[in-house]
Amino acid sequence: MKRFGATLLVILLAVPRILPQAQALDPVRLQLKWHHQFQFAGYYAAKEKGFYAEAGLDVTLLEGDPDVSYTDEVVSGAADYGVNNTDLLIDRSKGKPVVVLAAVFQHSPTVLLTLKGRGFEVPSDFAGRSVMIVPGAEAEVTSMFRYESIPLEAVRFRPHSWDLDDLLSGRVDAVTAYITNEPIILKASGIDYTLIRPLTYGIDFYGDCLFTTESEVRRRPGRVKAFLEASVRGWDYAMHNPEEICDLILAKYSTRKPRDVLLQEAEAMRELILPDLVPIGFMNPGRWKHIGDTFASLGSLPADYSLEGFLFDPRAPRLDPRVIQAGLVFAGLALFAALAYILALRSFNRLLAFKVETRTAILRETNRLLEQEILRGAEREKRLAASLSEKEVLLREIHHRVKNNLQIIVSILNLQAEKGDEVFLRDLRSRVVGMALVHEHLYSGADLGRVDMGQYMGDLVSDIAASYSRPDLSIRTDVRVADVSLSIDQAVSLGLIVAELVSNSMKHAFTGRRSGSIELALGREDGSYVLSIGDDGPIAETGPQSASAGSAAREGLGLRLVEALAAQLRGDLSVDRTRGYRTSLRFPAALNGT
Repeated sequence: MKRFGATLLVILLAVPRILPQAQALDPVRLQLKWHHQFQFAGYYAAKEKGFYAEAGLDVTLLEGDPDVSYTDEVVSGAADYGVNNTDLLIDRSKGKPVVVLAAVFQHSPTVLLTLKGRGFEVPSDFAGRSVMIVPGAEAEVTSMFRYESIPLEAVRFRPHSWDLDDLLSGRVDAVTAYITNEPIILKASGIDYTLIRPLTYGIDFYGDCLFTTESEVRRRPGRVKAFLEASVRGWDYAMHNPEEICDLILAKYSTRKPRDVLLQEAEAMRELILPDLVPIGFMNPGRWKHIGDTFASLGSLPADYSLEGFLFDPRAPRLDPRVIQAGLVFAGLALFAALAYILALRSFNRLLAFKVETRTAILRETNRLLEQEILRGAEREKRLAASLSEKEVLLREIHHRVKNNLQIIVSILNLQAEKGDEVFLRDLRSRVVGMALVHEHLYSGADLGRVDMGQYMGDLVSDIAASYSRPDLSIRTDVRVADVSLSIDQAVSLGLIVAELVSNSMKHAFTGRRSGSIELALGREDGSYVLSIGDDGPIAETGPQSASAGSAAREGLGLRLVEALAAQLRGDLSVDRTRGYRTSLRFPAALNGT
């Protein structure tokens, strides 16, 4: 017993050395992929607002440089975490054990930048021309050329110099750039440019992905999760407080860009991050599969590539090795305490041994039966959850691909509208945009069965008003939508109705005028939805003859289409011409019991 007590004392003295110090911050290095600018605002916010410190981390931000391979910096151990593009999937296929934690940009900022007036409008224009890229890190641009059936050998690729003078002087015809950076610099200098986006040609990749290594995930899963959560928290703060973060960058990180340029960069990033539509850092495994399939079809990845282990799952149960070590110590203490107790009560335990053994056998059999039943139920639940997850991923991917294809149609209509029959093609474009936006809101929303009409109506009216705008015309749009969500069938029909009515207002209500307004309201009233769209056009104020002509222009094929769509919604349509031109539609809140 004396020897046992001495051993127990030694273990107790060793515990404080084994347990981690609660107050010490864990040093972490994050490798950025470029110079300090708003592109990395979320990480500045997480560091300076104390989010990393609250997570127990002391983070050092390493500024990027054109000569640095950001993947290799992390893989070699020079940094613990890094920022790079979807080329990470190609790096992993080459044996670099990278793991993606989050996609900050839901749409890639990479574009092909050239100067206006040089005759470069589409990818095929660059056959035989010189283009500056980052070798091995511009998969989106090369994928765009291959998708357009342009052999890469036909384009004269040159290593990127990161000097816009090469483009301005004509030494090269185009350069790869970030839509949040170089175009803003040229605009500030008054230089007209042309952007060619891979997104327009169906190449819709993620951008600025936060990543680490398999070793970091395996050895320090708790730190990985804490770093990810603090970083996402920082990005959320930065996107809601851009002016404060711009001042922070100028004060503590870089004065390379003036404040107004940093704010323009922040605004351009908002359209890529979509913080009001998609959780920051969200990654869809189905979309990563689509990206990988694109790479594989173009020969950048082997056909049998795998995503296994590439995407970090913060929900996966993992234990920190230090926690395991501490647990073993306490388990040892409990074991020694149990032995001491057994030795002290040995004689008493002998008397109870038979009864304990008998009851234990009964309990063991009961537990075995219960465990079998629980396992069967858990297996059924696991299969059901897997099936539901696969269906959700598939449905999101369907909505995403439909939206992309409709966006391509919109781009084609835009190009055709520049060549002739502009009004007809703009009408077609408005109808396609109405359907495309429905699918965009569905695949990026939380509920795959219903569309949030507030955001959808605002985006739709703004897009159509912009497509019909003129330099000398200023249109104010006022969209007021209550808390309304509709099924996809109702949303598509209502979107086409709004597209027709807003297009009619833009075409006919503001002729000869320099300003005007369009109002839209959608709400619920007495068990029905009520839609109201109006403008301040001069239909009722310009005399009977003009009013008749204006009405005829508005009430042609477009109104017949609106009436047909209203009938599909089982709605009642009415038109008021006393002040401007106002259309009202009342339709039931549920169709066919849905």
